Amino acid sequence: MVYDHVTAEAIAEDAVVRALERLEVDRPTNFMAWLFQIARNLCRHFIRDRKATQRMLENQSRRNARSAFADAITREALQVFDVEFQRLTPRQRRVFLMRIIDRLSFREIGQKMELRPGAARAVFHRAKERLGTWLGYMKVL
Repeated sequence: MVYDHVTAEAIAEDAVVRALERLEVDRPTNFMAWLFQIARNLCRHFIRDRKATQRMLENQSRRNARSAFADAITREALQVFDVEFQRLTPRQRRVFLMRIIDRLSFREIGQKMELRPGAARAVFHRAKERLGTWLGYMKVL
């Protein structure tokens, strides 16, 4: 079933160990058929897991193949973001980072910056508007 002598031996050993562990609990009437079923189930598990591992490796190789392109796009997007972000006022940058990175509420931002929650919300929305082109392109917010 597994087409590999070493793997088949390992599965057979594992089947015997599992059978000995379960012998008192299961009390099979036909020991050989029961042992064969355990070995067959272990083979099926091995084949299933091997296919999953192969799919994972194939997906990883696809990710690696497009990673150079994705890295270039990411670098370009970050450069555009940096230029846009520097156009914000220091206050807008701080409020924007507190909201996005620190996940603070407008009330908490207002307390830290000595603003009313509504003013903090307004500053955040102005910053978001100024970054609107980049955020829309990246589908961030």
